[in-house]
Amino acid sequence: MSSFVTQKVLPALAVVLRNLSDTTDLKAVMAKKIPEEQERVKNFRKTYGATKVGEVTVDMVSVVSFCGS
Repeated sequence: MSSFVTQKVLPALAVVLRNLSDTTDLKAVMAKKIPEEQERVKNFRKTYGATKVGEVTVDMVSVVSFCGS
């Protein structure tokens, strides 16, 4: 295989193929990550929700609090 093919064509082809992959679909990635993060935040709030941070509790500053969960 020529040097040009191995140094220029193959890396470019890899980028094209990676961009065609379903794993780079933002909607699909977010659809997978959002439930995981929601569960993580739910567990964090369950464990530390009443913990004071100065005169403020974690529940008071939690973004989820603003979303009405």
